[in-house]
Amino acid sequence: MRASPIACSRRAGSLRRHRRMIRCSPGPTEDGSCAHSGSVVNTAARISGTESPEKAGLPASISKSTQPNAQMSLRLSAALATLLLAIQIALGGWVSTNYAVLACSTFPQCQGNWWPVMDFAQAFSLWRPLGMTRDGRPIDFEALTAIHYTHRLMAYLVLVLLGALAWRWKRHGFMAAGRWLNVLLLWQLLTGVSNVLFDWPLMSAVAHTGGSAALLLCLSWTWFTTRMSTTVTISSTLTRPLS
Repeated sequence: MRASPIACSRRAGSLRRHRRMIRCSPGPTEDGSCAHSGSVVNTAARISGTESPEKAGLPASISKSTQPNAQMSLRLSAALATLLLAIQIALGGWVSTNYAVLACSTFPQCQGNWWPVMDFAQAFSLWRPLGMTRDGRPIDFEALTAIHYTHRLMAYLVLVLLGALAWRWKRHGFMAAGRWLNVLLLWQLLTGVSNVLFDWPLMSAVAHTGGSAALLLCLSWTWFTTRMSTTVTISSTLTRPLS
């Protein structure tokens, strides 16, 4: 006895639904997987299949991955570097407003000594007129030396830490940011030394101030982009058409 066309259509539909349920059943499968955890997305997806036997050799394999631990470490390092840079910028402003740039006219030593005579108490007394003591007289030369040399010593620390951060950025794939950070560090070193050796020329002072702003922008931008970075890999594989 032959089945009616309606019955054949129902059986075919039931068979297709049964196949679809088998392919989409939970558990480890070869056709697809997805994982989402925490605030950082960690996704792995694989799509394989063809619409027709003619397209059997053109399935897609797509994967996205992030490394939360590495990115968190980079963000913390960038945040620490930004804090140190902000302190250094504040020290540079303190040097300029107290006219302490010319207190040291040699490099790398100051006044021919590695540790010149300095008065830190007077140098970093905040509640006083700029360049003056509380009683209205100019601050001592030892205080100007302390202001200048503190900024210089802090610059050495920032140079080392930001150089290490640039190396880490390039190691984790942020090549452009690492190169820009190295270039800006070199720029700051050259303009800062020229301020000392050439008696604080205006163009060098402006270039040094602009370089510090560019460093701050570079750190802030890279800290932001590390939060959204993902690695995307697209590849194709040869598979047989789905039966």
